[in-house]
Amino acid sequence: MGQRTMVQVIWLVVTVLALFTVGYLGYSRYLAQFVELDDSRETPAHKYEDGQEYVPAKKPVLLGHHYSSIAGGAPIVGPITAGVVWGWVPALAWIALGNPLLGSVHDFVSLSSSLRHDGKSIGYIIGEYVGERGKNMLLWFAFLTPRRAGTGGSARSKPPTAATASSKSAASRKPDRRRSLALRPCRSSFSLLSSGAPRPSPARPPSPAVICRLSEDGFRRTAPVPDRSKPKQITRLLQKRCVTRTTNPTGDAYSTMTDNYDVIIAGAGPAGGQAARDLAARGYDVCVLETESEDEFPSRSNKSTAGTFPSTMASFNIPDEVVMNFTDDVVLESPNDHYHRHQPGAVLEFADFKNWLVDEAEADGAEYRFDARVSKPIMEGGEIVGVRYNGDEEVYADIVIDATGPSAPLAKALDLCDLRREKQAIGIEYEFEGMDLAPDGYGDLTDAMMLRLDHDIAPGGYSWIFHTGGDTAKVGVCYIQNEGHRHNAKSGYTIDDYLQYWTESDPRFANAERIAGKQHRGSAHIQLPGRMSTDNFMAIGDTVPTVDPLWGEGIDKCMRSGRVAAATADRALTNSERDTSASELAIYDQLWHDRVAPKVKNRLFMTEMLYRASNERYDKLLEDLHRLPNEQLDAANGGSPLAMFRMLKFEDLSILASTAKDWFSN
Repeated sequence: MGQRTMVQVIWLVVTVLALFTVGYLGYSRYLAQFVELDDSRETPAHKYEDGQEYVPAKKPVLLGHHYSSIAGGAPIVGPITAGVVWGWVPALAWIALGNPLLGSVHDFVSLSSSLRHDGKSIGYIIGEYVGERGKNMLLWFAFLTPRRAGTGGSARSKPPTAATASSKSAASRKPDRRRSLALRPCRSSFSLLSSGAPRPSPARPPSPAVICRLSEDGFRRTAPVPDRSKPKQITRLLQKRCVTRTTNPTGDAYSTMTDNYDVIIAGAGPAGGQAARDLAARGYDVCVLETESEDEFPSRSNKSTAGTFPSTMASFNIPDEVVMNFTDDVVLESPNDHYHRHQPGAVLEFADFKNWLVDEAEADGAEYRFDARVSKPIMEGGEIVGVRYNGDEEVYADIVIDATGPSAPLAKALDLCDLRREKQAIGIEYEFEGMDLAPDGYGDLTDAMMLRLDHDIAPGGYSWIFHTGGDTAKVGVCYIQNEGHRHNAKSGYTIDDYLQYWTESDPRFANAERIAGKQHRGSAHIQLPGRMSTDNFMAIGDTVPTVDPLWGEGIDKCMRSGRVAAATADRALTNSERDTSASELAIYDQLWHDRVAPKVKNRLFMTEMLYRASNERYDKLLEDLHRLPNEQLDAANGGSPLAMFRMLKFEDLSILASTAKDWFSN
């Protein structure tokens, strides 16, 4: 190559780089304004984060995914083809003009569209607005294009879901050998499979037939509940079931059933229900044992106030039909002050929510056995292999999950549960009508969830009012029977007495009446969990325990624990040789601390300090909340030691010392 030619090449490279720079600084900014990009919009990798299919990635990793996805037919094969057929000028035009003006715009718009449609690929977005034929045409185009270009098939083709480029590819997981499909539509994209199909992820957005529309606050407003009118699948109930003959003590022959499943789950609460839902969706044989009868469920376990937030609603596709009221604000009260903050939320009808979880799992083939009181594990060789319930009935599985809550008959028998009485929180709740939600001197609780720190009402704990629509609300009191409670408790008062005292002295209840049959009681343990898994076994939900130590929120934490347990079971059972050993299932413990309750030690320490403070300190705390930036408050709530330290005052040293003394002595 001559010197003149080299100079020309350098000028071409410089010119192209200049065009790219101008395009990046100017044209891309124009495109961002055109599509109305919003940095506050949550990506599907965060919204549906499950630690497996949807995983937030660092920017360099994300850039690598995008580069490998885009570097295919258009930017590389196209210019090469143009250069071979027509010469270097068309090839240069393709690179310098075609890629910035056409190729990058296509990928940019595809990504932003996918982001606004719960991570769906462009094919399913077209199907939503154009129709089934348009969707199928584009999916087949995406399937055939890399083969036409000679890039070698699905391993080099663009990932099916543009907005989830940071997710772990489903193709990297072991195939389910019980299935064999050539082209299988998934909930958020499609998979090209030759000899097997990975089980679908539980965190995927709804199927194209159930379009999930999100309003500005992040809530779904029109998502329907799946149709349950069709007969439930019964093939799984018959699969792997064997009948044997034996004799009773008198010598009479009778039949006994020995059932074998992939996974047994004891307990049908939010944790057990979500684990069953995820595992059944992956195609596993799941049996759920629930103490209550099917007709009454969940009358005896209807114990949650069931306040939650958009991240939970979206992550688990909870339908609007189980929501009593969508709220706009959270309110924190002290004896003489209140603090408002805009934070959308939802108050669920807990009974409807639990029944929805049952319907979801049963629709995917899970078997629920009601009137099934679990008594103890079935052991062989020092390992759990099944569950005994209702006295002498038995069921077997590769993995057993205890989601029974504080009773924990299986976890206790395996020495994995050490729930301490002094760490037990007890609560009671009534539902009222005729509430005055905004009397003089109090904050407006219309469409709000309110927590009150006041030892006169809840010594060593808090009370609450959650607006459920109109003039109705859920009202309750809970406290931990700890040092803060013992120091501030009224002599002879029970938790019922405290709630009655509050409702008789607060003007918001002046004309309110209790709604008949709407009384709930419950308990949970506020303590650090120990080991949560062993051979063939995991403990989830309040068995661990999992409830948020600071504010008592349990639905999100329990469902997340069920999800990571399901993901762990999926990993163990998908291996060519199933490995359900303690070392393999210990992944659940790690995921619990990383995904379910990060920084739980810090938040628990802050909780114990908070409930030892005086009412006067609560008033000062709310004064601080009014002046401190939201970023610092969020960091403290998230367990940041520095943010927590910055909120301390000199008078808190005695509380800090006593809490630390008890903490380290225990």
